[in-house]
Amino acid sequence: GIQRELNEEKFDCIILGDVYEHLKNGPAILSQLLAYLAPNGILLISVPNVCHFSARFRFLAGRFRYSDWGIFDRTHLRFFTFKTLLDELQEMNLNVVHSHFVGKFFMNHRSPLYFDMRLLCFKKKWYCRLQHLFARLCPSLFAFQMVQKCQRKEVVKL
Repeated sequence: GIQRELNEEKFDCIILGDVYEHLKNGPAILSQLLAYLAPNGILLISVPNVCHFSARFRFLAGRFRYSDWGIFDRTHLRFFTFKTLLDELQEMNLNVVHSHFVGKFFMNHRSPLYFDMRLLCFKKKWYCRLQHLFARLCPSLFAFQMVQKCQRKEVVKL
């Protein structure tokens, strides 16, 4: 497995971009990966937010359907809120040194409105900025994606 491939290698940065939610035993695998993180190394991890307002509307309507992409991607084995992700990272002896939240208002990629809003976003920077502002102000509700920059707890920043 990992040990045979990496041997004694140490990395300054390990990135788990939209991977962690697909792992059956994420904490065990993350623990193995952290053995290869340099003492002052950074872990970047991003996961979708199951408490995004679009997911909440689905739950309120009594619907839970997997899809081909997004928060309810059928290959997701685990779901996270901002709080549950932070708790899990802390249990892994990691400090979150920076949080970044990606906002997204319209999720239904089959809706004509979604494509109109995406075109508006590409043409109007204010729309993208508005999405990200809402995500920063209230991440548990408006963040579609949560990105955490972490270091081991014993690392002290001067």
